[in-house]
Amino acid sequence: MMTLKRKQVILSLLLMALLLPGLIVHAVLAGQIALVPSLDVAHRYDDNYFKTENNKKSIHTTTVRPGIVLGALTPRSSASLRYFMNINQYRGESGIDDKDFVGHLAILALKWTTDHIDLGINNNFTRTRNSAVFDEFTDSVARVNFSMNRFSPNLKYRFGKRINLGARYTHLKIDYRGGTGEDSEEQRGTISLDYNLNSTLSLGLDSQVWTQDYDGTSSGYESKQLMGVLKKDYKHFMLFAGAGYHKRDFDHPDLPDIGDLTWKISFNSKSESPINVTLNQNYNNVNSDDNSYRVTQLSFKAGHVFSDRMALILNGMYQATEYEYTNRQDDNWSLGCRVNYQVNRVFSFAVGPGFDSRDSNEPGNDYDNSYILFNGRIMYNLGSK
Repeated sequence: MMTLKRKQVILSLLLMALLLPGLIVHAVLAGQIALVPSLDVAHRYDDNYFKTENNKKSIHTTTVRPGIVLGALTPRSSASLRYFMNINQYRGESGIDDKDFVGHLAILALKWTTDHIDLGINNNFTRTRNSAVFDEFTDSVARVNFSMNRFSPNLKYRFGKRINLGARYTHLKIDYRGGTGEDSEEQRGTISLDYNLNSTLSLGLDSQVWTQDYDGTSSGYESKQLMGVLKKDYKHFMLFAGAGYHKRDFDHPDLPDIGDLTWKISFNSKSESPINVTLNQNYNNVNSDDNSYRVTQLSFKAGHVFSDRMALILNGMYQATEYEYTNRQDDNWSLGCRVNYQVNRVFSFAVGPGFDSRDSNEPGNDYDNSYILFNGRIMYNLGSK
């Protein structure tokens, strides 16, 4: 029997085969097409790669990342296909080369626009060891190999200039290699309603309902979340504020249901040297082994452009994690810096040191990890400008 994941991949490929050629023809005539091959070579050193409290292991990771981006743009539609292969080699400890693997990232985005309707289809497939790709609030430090596919069609209807009604369906499937984790499946529906008070201020409601199911012993659940939102567009920055309630009901009868306030505040500047700050509170999404926790997270990203060739990026995060069914509490910190230098139109390189740590009241869960990353990139746009 054909799996839902395979059906989604086949549907995405059929849509590309049917719609992309015509869109590309129109884009070529309009001079709006991009074909960008690239090659990254990166080397990273971590002094505590597995993020353990004891028995730290210093690991060198070399990554070769060939990729290609194909994009087409017309006045009423756009399409892009991005693919990157991540060839990872590990050195530094005996037997660590057994973890060498090839990762993949493929992103398809299609969009059509009329006077009243926006229709989009997005599909994101990745094979990685980074659990943050499926849960922004994860407290996991596991370095396991898994694949993730997120399929998300969406629709927005504009009732004149003031009212927008949006709907989105998301299917998320996570598969672990070799039984290293619990496979899971999420199905989510989102309805959003926005009212534009004027050209710079809008109020809205965002309603989400989703289910999470596991192939192992962890309890599945149903979550319902309703949030009121405010968006304000100022001359030099944008402000977002939202607050609501998140209720989660578990399938296992011996696991208590949970619910709490959820909120988010974000600030995004519009300058060439951007500053982005976000403060939010919510539950983690993927609760393998019934590890549900409430997260309060502050994150920031700031950049400064020194010239056409050089830019500096700073990013950091603090996350307070409170587990629901134990007394465990964690404080997570991260801080990173990256300097990018554009040698010419084709070649650039970057260097970025960083630090992340966790302080837990549960023995065995503390860690500190310092790292430094070197990256060289070759990239050239073969398409029209």
